[in-house]
Amino acid sequence: MSNNKKPVVVYGASGYTGRLVCEYLREYGIPFIAAGRSAEKLHAAMKSNVPGIETADYEVVEVQHNTEALTELFRGASVVLNTVGPFAKFGPEVVQACLAANIFAKLGVRNRTSALTRAQENSLL
Repeated sequence: MSNNKKPVVVYGASGYTGRLVCEYLREYGIPFIAAGRSAEKLHAAMKSNVPGIETADYEVVEVQHNTEALTELFRGASVVLNTVGPFAKFGPEVVQACLAANIFAKLGVRNRTSALTRAQENSLL
């Protein structure tokens, strides 16, 4: 997935928050990758919970939750939205993958922590 043409990766797209994000991306015509550990769950979630998904420019990608696999998935993306939680448990690999894929640099972020949404889980930072 190193040269993906979709600017946004929604990691954890089969969960409640991920599905909402995918719905808004579809509504605004923003291409995206719906990513998670199970392609089957992702396809089912998109089909049954994202109205109008058939009109979206998206793809489903199954990925293992480790830094190497996530780095490969994130490489080439402009934005990575992590909705996999709890963040204190599953966040470190995502942050390391973003660093390795230069996601923060693409956002022009000088202070890397400002690019993270804490979701009231301060222990991740």
